[in-house]
Amino acid sequence: MSAISGEHNKTVQLSVNSFLPGGNWTPYTKGEVFSDSKTPAWIKDEKSGAFYLNQPTDCLRFKLFFLTGILAGGIGNGVSLTINGFYRTVKVLSLSHFISPIFSSGENQADKPYQIKERVIACAKDVLRIVATPFALIALLFVSFAVSLSPFENGPRDAAKIFSSIEIAMYGGTMEEGYFGWAPCYQPNSTFHRFGGDINNERAY
Repeated sequence: MSAISGEHNKTVQLSVNSFLPGGNWTPYTKGEVFSDSKTPAWIKDEKSGAFYLNQPTDCLRFKLFFLTGILAGGIGNGVSLTINGFYRTVKVLSLSHFISPIFSSGENQADKPYQIKERVIACAKDVLRIVATPFALIALLFVSFAVSLSPFENGPRDAAKIFSSIEIAMYGGTMEEGYFGWAPCYQPNSTFHRFGGDINNERAY
């Protein structure tokens, strides 16, 4: 049985608090535990209300600085955010938000009335993602290096939360929902690691 059942976060709704550090983090003692340490597998960010994989902070510092900082944060997201921005630019310029029966969320609207408000919002979100691309990359690098090295106990947790929130915002949704991302273990509702480590183990990668 997987340590992470996904029962705590059916859907992920980003808010301002999803991007803010400094909240309290509370281990969820009534849920699953890691098989190798019996430590609670979930930890709750009281600021946003979301549950995250309860990874040790020293492990998170290593992942943030070397893996997502150098590889995914810099090289990986540098490429994928550029592709993402180009794709969304093509969508906006081709007016696909208004002429296609398929929303960017993937929901089939062919049998529903044409809803201009929802389509305008979807188009506006893509425009914002295009404009935000260079700033998002800088922010990903900043939280990977600077925030992860914060002297505060939960600095690495805040950094991982903000990193995942930026990816979710820029790519359109969580990896569990089928969207792209580089760091699945940072995201709410995480069920796997990028390098295939056992989700049941506390220090997996």
